[in-house]
This record gives sequence, C-alpha cells and structure tokens, in this order.
Amino acid sequence: MYILVSNRKTLKSTSKNPATHNFLFSFLFCLKPSFICFKKLKFLTFMLSNEVVEILNKQTAVEADASHAYLALASWSEEKNLPGIAEYFYAAAEDERSHFLELVKYINQHQAPAVIRSVSQPRSSFVSLLEVFQYVWELEHNNTININNVADVCLMQKDFATYKFMEAFIVEQQNSEKSVEDLIHMIKTLGHDDRSLYYINKNFKKLIDKAG
Repeated sequence: MYILVSNRKTLKSTSKNPATHNFLFSFLFCLKPSFICFKKLKFLTFMLSNEVVEILNKQTAVEADASHAYLALASWSEEKNLPGIAEYFYAAAEDERSHFLELVKYINQHQAPAVIRSVSQPRSSFVSLLEVFQYVWELEHNNTININNVADVCLMQKDFATYKFMEAFIVEQQNSEKSVEDLIHMIKTLGHDDRSLYYINKNFKKLIDKAG
C-alpha cells in the first residue's frame, strides 16, 4: 500500500490492480520532493499479474519435483554401487533446488507470495543405467516445456522484466537436454554390462566433460 502525505492531502492506494500501483508510483515521483513525505512505501517494485504469478508458482513445483527425482536417482546409484554417477545426481538435485529457491524469492520479492506445494513421489525403480538416463531426458524435456510456457505467459502479459529473468532458465534447459542426449549416446556406445558400468562410473566426470 502507498501512503503519501503532502502539505494538505493524504493519498492512499490499497488496490490490488498492478496498473493502479504503477500509475500511482509514476505520479508520486512527478511531484516536487518538497511536498512529499513517504510514511510507508511497500510497493517499490512492479507487481506481477495474476497470470504470471500462477505460472511461476506452477514452475516452482516442477523444480521441486525435479530436485526430488534426482535425489531418488542418486539413491538408486548408491544402491547399485555407482558413487561417481550418484555424485552427478546429487549435484543435479542441488541445481534444481537452487532454481526452486530462485523462483520462490522472485515471486515473494514482487509482492505475490509463493505457494509451496507438496512434491510428487519420484520414480525409483530402473532396469538399467540407459533407462535411468532416458528418464532423466524426460524430466529435462518436461522442464523445458514448462519453462517455455512461463516465457509465453510473460510475453502475453507484456511482463518483459520477468521474461528477462527467465532467459537464463531457458538457455540452461537447452544445454541440459543436449547434455543428457550426449550421455545417452555415450551409454549406448559403451554398453551397460557390468564391465561398462564400472568404467562409466569410475570415469563419469571425465565422460561428462568430454560429452559437454
């Protein structure tokens, strides 16, 4: 809420309409500073539209689900005695969690409280390492679709600031999908029998760097 006190009048805005706040924000700074005393100024940043808030909150759930899915894959890898691959999934889980937090903070900073939803039960049973990474590709591809949906809504709402904020997510998703595709090709080439699994696990970080 804005409260402006001038020499004679007090102006107050409690509207939830972003356009109203943005107009008042512009109006305040057109007045002469000598006539203005800010008693309370809460909306220092622009407000998000309801449509953008809704799609961003949906994306926080996608990121949280992805983080838990990668933790489940790390546990699967540990169970199969593949610590090198497990480390990759631990790092991926942390990466998705950081995306989740980044989105939550962005929503909250723009006066639209983030909704923290419960996470889905991740898949934890796989026949082979190839199946694991085919599942990882599905996770990343699903995330790409959802992030593109966020970008679409931002553009439709003419929220170019939030679109700019999402650009880093868009680029990272493109790179993530390509990286997983390369890993799948590598696993198919090397095979996934016990000897191949031992080699892949032991040299996984080097293989990822080479694939990237």
